[in-house]
Amino acid sequence: MDLDEMKAAWQTLDARLQRQSSLNLQLFTESRLDKARARLRPLLAWQIVQTLLGIGMAVVFARFWVQHTDSPAALVSGLALHAWGVALVVCSTVEVLLITRLHYAKPVVAVQTTLGQLRRWRVRWQPLLGLAWCLLWLALLEVAAQAITGRDLPTGYLLWNTAFNLLLLGGCVLLLRRRRDLFDAGSVGRSIPRAQTLLDEIATFQREEADASR
Repeated sequence: MDLDEMKAAWQTLDARLQRQSSLNLQLFTESRLDKARARLRPLLAWQIVQTLLGIGMAVVFARFWVQHTDSPAALVSGLALHAWGVALVVCSTVEVLLITRLHYAKPVVAVQTTLGQLRRWRVRWQPLLGLAWCLLWLALLEVAAQAITGRDLPTGYLLWNTAFNLLLLGGCVLLLRRRRDLFDAGSVGRSIPRAQTLLDEIATFQREEADASR
């Protein structure tokens, strides 16, 4: 075998290795993207359910407070629950839009960016939706009392519980501001970190393949 034949053989071998490397990268990427998509499906389904639930709450409690404008306690309770339902619709709809914006055919960096936006949105708003129930449980009790008996809860009961729960809410907000990390894991859930891990594996594999091909 002369020198030219050896060069041709090496070029052929190198081309085969590059094709094999590209195929491996494609298979690895597709498998990880499929798993990442599967990890986020339950979150997407739950956000759709929450959106429908929020719409239902907004409609039901809007009808309630419109019919009880003569009772301050019932009116405020209905308005608070109506507002929470609207907030739930907004937050859930944004999450649905962010999840559906995850185009897995785009570069991994673009998918990671959108997933990061989803994570930050949940970290920011999920604790606030939850903490609101420090007071909303009392509003729900007032609405139930009006619906069942046609009367308000005792004024003293409402005032004492409102004062106590305002203090509780203030303490929780203070804790949220100082120790945000305590709330982050619960706010993000498990689907997003798992999907982020899979995307990180793709990015790492792509970097390793790029380094190996130099």
